[in-house]
Amino acid sequence: MQELATAARRRAVRDLQAIRGFATRYALLPIVFLLFLASLFLFTNLRVNRDFFYVAVLPLGLLLLPSLQPGSVLRTQLWRISVAYLAFFVVAVAWSPDHSLQAFIDVTRRGLLVAVFLVLAAGLALADPKFEARLFKLLALVAAVAALASAIQFYGTHPPSMRLTGIRVFDVNLGASANANVAAPMFTTVLLGLLVHGILGNPDRRRALLWSGVALVLLAFLVAGGSRGSLVALAAALLVFVVLLRHKRLLVICGLALAGIGAIVLARLGPARTMIARGDSYRSEIWDRAIELIGARPFLGYGTTADLQFPIPTGLVFQHPHNMYFEHLLHGGVGGLLLLLVLLAAMALMGLRNRQSAVGLLPLAIAVSVAVKGLVGNRLYIGNADATWIEFWLPMGLFIAREVRARTQVVPGADADRQPLR
Repeated sequence: MQELATAARRRAVRDLQAIRGFATRYALLPIVFLLFLASLFLFTNLRVNRDFFYVAVLPLGLLLLPSLQPGSVLRTQLWRISVAYLAFFVVAVAWSPDHSLQAFIDVTRRGLLVAVFLVLAAGLALADPKFEARLFKLLALVAAVAALASAIQFYGTHPPSMRLTGIRVFDVNLGASANANVAAPMFTTVLLGLLVHGILGNPDRRRALLWSGVALVLLAFLVAGGSRGSLVALAAALLVFVVLLRHKRLLVICGLALAGIGAIVLARLGPARTMIARGDSYRSEIWDRAIELIGARPFLGYGTTADLQFPIPTGLVFQHPHNMYFEHLLHGGVGGLLLLLVLLAAMALMGLRNRQSAVGLLPLAIAVSVAVKGLVGNRLYIGNADATWIEFWLPMGLFIAREVRARTQVVPGADADRQPLR
């Protein structure tokens, strides 16, 4: 019996190795991972995105986990800070007014999924130095196609002056990209990645021009969607490149982008007219209520799953404070806010240490973009296969891979068709 059991174990090991070899040989994990990220732009039903991750990405990722250098990833500073952030908001369920075992399990599951996602993104970037560049280019193409398809569908039945409601390619259920304000941060992150990997420093000017066209489509989506916070965040991130690099092509590109945004807004064209007319969208009243709630429980907040409401004098009731920093104070108190700031600071410091090139500056640019957008946006970064995975956690995973490479003295993110800007 013991011999039969030993033989069975050996066969199982051989079969597992054969499956791993097949998956590695045909690059199944990178393909499935990229398809999952693309689904966040194409399918606006969050359940579709989650099921895709559970059914395709997670099993394959766990199967190939030993080949993704998890030990190196787990020793990085960015990983440890990210896990501390996720763990804090898992624990913060305990002091939520509606805390329950089901709520704790749900938030724990979300935190674990984000952690696995980080390991997969970092591991794939470590396995292929060109992965980061290819990823941003592919996502830019997918985002541009989704934006064009949605704009054609929307403006076919609505006047040009109306705000584009969001991405609606395959269904109309609310999800990661169905709301333009929710989708805008995803587009901003991808646009910054495309700017670095597809345009700046590209020795092939024809390719750079083609990628510039894709970038214009993404920028047009931000304008059509009327997301003022994301446009300001993008402008702030572009200024990072302008101030720290001062490259001629960079100055021209960023100058044209900033001038275009300013001209559209000042001319009050189309959705820009709505942007101005909306004023502060009741934020001053919402923030007054948020400050009142924060003052009552400043140290621990109200817990991760607390259902908070922000009524204003007009009778409207909002469910969020429309400010990322208030959101963290409300749900995690001072500790939650500090962990968020440490995450952003760690990302920004990585960019400052590598400010000699556009590729090296990308972490700082994305940190600035997230920080500025957070002034008028609201979210905890412990979502379940939602827009935050593209906006924040995907870059974090890629930058974790950079940290591993920096420790082994390997140049991060080198691309065959790109030379660093000096």
